[in-house]
Amino acid sequence: MELTYPTYQDVRTQSDAFFYFMKLLDTAMVDAVLKEDRTYQDMEKAEFMKALSAALARFEERGDTELRCFTGKCNSKKCHYGCTGVRFVGPTSLSHLDLIVPIKEGEVQDVFECIDFKCDEASVKVKSRIWIDGFDFPPFIEDIE
Repeated sequence: MELTYPTYQDVRTQSDAFFYFMKLLDTAMVDAVLKEDRTYQDMEKAEFMKALSAALARFEERGDTELRCFTGKCNSKKCHYGCTGVRFVGPTSLSHLDLIVPIKEGEVQDVFECIDFKCDEASVKVKSRIWIDGFDFPPFIEDIE
């Protein structure tokens, strides 16, 4: 299912705000809505935001001005199998970033990449993957045919 927030007035929770500002590639506002006292992807917030900002800049470098957001789950039994998350897709580049985003009572508890993400909507087309730097995943962008 695609997550849509047509206007800021449609945002009701901190997690809604996170997805809304990710969709807009607005790293300053993503930074503002994430809690200071948490780690994200096993990094301090400032380090995570630097890495996430670089990843989102890659979307912009490829011509994307906003992202589409599709729900899904981790499909790896060696990882966070069944945890819910979002596939962020650049509509121009078809690049994508897969994030698991645990939410409790409307608040983002963590954000981390998923190496084996399965979208709820099977028809979502993607070409290449964008990784957040600074984690133990391969330091490359994987082309998907």
